[in-house]
Amino acid sequence: MKLKDLIMKQKTHKISWTDEKVNLLWDFYSNNPHYKKTYFSYQAGTQIIDYIDQFIGLKKVKTILDYGCGAGHLLKALLPMTKPTNQIICADTSEKSIEKIKEQFSHHPQINKTYILGKENNEIPNNIADLVICLEVVEHLNDFNLEKVVTEAYRILKKGGFFFVSTPNSEDLDAAMRLCPDCGCIFHQWQHMRSWTTETLSSYMSEKNFNTYHIRATNVFSSRFERRFPKLFPNRFKNTPNLIYIGKK
Repeated sequence: MKLKDLIMKQKTHKISWTDEKVNLLWDFYSNNPHYKKTYFSYQAGTQIIDYIDQFIGLKKVKTILDYGCGAGHLLKALLPMTKPTNQIICADTSEKSIEKIKEQFSHHPQINKTYILGKENNEIPNNIADLVICLEVVEHLNDFNLEKVVTEAYRILKKGGFFFVSTPNSEDLDAAMRLCPDCGCIFHQWQHMRSWTTETLSSYMSEKNFNTYHIRATNVFSSRFERRFPKLFPNRFKNTPNLIYIGKK
């Protein structure tokens, strides 16, 4: 039975996500230690940083923005690859996540500034970053917030800067739907709102003035050598659950 048929047959309704509901869910996840290992940045942070270094080169960048930094799992992989002269900016909609960042990483000289996204008088300056990392974010956004995030990334990047985006590849959203037995609400367990392909993601970013520097459906747990010569490793790339996009301003 398809999801839409289930909704019609039973007294259920599909969730209407608001910023308040989104923040409530992610405050819960970020403060529950049992969910720590489910974060993509926890599982694949090291591989993502290696991917960035391979296709962009971390030596090229000085100022990095982790846009949607969450609890800071990516930072643990990023910090060893940077120098004290690098500047890392962290931004997230969750105040509790930003509090965790400050608690864990305040002693690192690279952590330059933190921002609570959407908070009044807390705007990230123009043309400040060489690299904006947006890890597993774009699948969570409605049309309004998606446009806001992408245009913000463009504004924040320096000319020639890179926008690194990861998202699930061709995700079947129905596979992760859950039902609240209390209110009958049907919602995606990880609050995903949309599914992306190489074509739709590249097209959308082009509409927002980014030039596609690199885009690939891949398995991020592959090695550099495997990524360089994917045809030699057909079994490794038989399944490509991850979608990587790199845009250039």
